[in-house]
Amino acid sequence: MMRRTYAVLLGSILFAAPAAAQTVLFEDDFNGLSEGVPYTSNFVNWNVVGKGVDVVADGYASLVSCYGSTGLCVDLDGNAGGGSAVGPRGLESKLMYSFAAGDIARFEFVVSGNQRGSAFPNSILDDLLVGFRFSNAVTLSDVALEIVDYGIEDPQSGGTYGVSDPFVLTLQDIPYNALWTTLAVRFQVLGATDIGVSLTTPSADDIGPLIDNAVFTRTSTTTVPEPSTYVLMAAGLAAMAIVAKRRRGT
Repeated sequence: MMRRTYAVLLGSILFAAPAAAQTVLFEDDFNGLSEGVPYTSNFVNWNVVGKGVDVVADGYASLVSCYGSTGLCVDLDGNAGGGSAVGPRGLESKLMYSFAAGDIARFEFVVSGNQRGSAFPNSILDDLLVGFRFSNAVTLSDVALEIVDYGIEDPQSGGTYGVSDPFVLTLQDIPYNALWTTLAVRFQVLGATDIGVSLTTPSADDIGPLIDNAVFTRTSTTTVPEPSTYVLMAAGLAAMAIVAKRRRGT
């Protein structure tokens, strides 16, 4: 009876040990692409929104420096000859990803100004729209914009969103000479849903903000056993067995 009681107690400890499990849903540094102005090939993770985007290499037009001064990056306002077109343009994820109630979504990316405003005076400032679309109505809580490079978090308003009501966070007036900065939008979903992400701009002059290194993750807050807990439990049961044998022998 004593051994059963201890086993139940240890089992309670085992299954009460919380461990958040993070899953990378997709990540993209765009370096596997070929340069295109405009870019007319397919992306692995993205669909193109609006008139199109440019994929440019570091050093493009002697003006653009991609993140880390290497590889490729994306100009969200593509040079597609549609400078007067109205509406956002950019990228949205091809897939929507499953989230359970309580899961935390985090979309991280690196952004800079368009880097060409000095040569194109009408392109001094650009807006960036960070979007999340949902498969059903869901409430978001603990919404925050992270300025990762500086360890700063800016709390944002939550709310309920749905299929025809995406959550969009607008970063306004990014100067053309803004340096590469790592940002992330994070929130918790209070119900099960599927989520897709997007990076777009209302810029319509063929020169827009540059983005790189996009990563979308899901962190589960469901209670699961820690691997180390199994070891502790086994050691505890072994010690209890020894004590029980000694008591029977006395």
